[in-house]
Amino acid sequence: MVELGSPKSLVGVRFSPALPTTEYRIRETGQGSMKATSFIQECKAELEKVHWPTRQEVVSSTVVVLVTVFIFSLFLSASDFVFLKLLKWFWALGT
Repeated sequence: MVELGSPKSLVGVRFSPALPTTEYRIRETGQGSMKATSFIQECKAELEKVHWPTRQEVVSSTVVVLVTVFIFSLFLSASDFVFLKLLKWFWALGT
């Protein structure tokens, strides 16, 4: 019999280092929770580091996405039409 906690009890069990543990890390300040004001200040400091796109960058990215969606929708529509015709042709062979 294998004791609970022995290394043999973990045979076949996979662990993922990316999964969070049940222990929560306490901030370097030693406090278990942050105050709302310090949280807002830290959020503001992080948002100042963000590179916000210009209007021209947003417009050009939007155009690229819309064109790509249009092209893929045409491709999928054409593929659907062709496969439907092939399927009807196969059905006609059976009758």
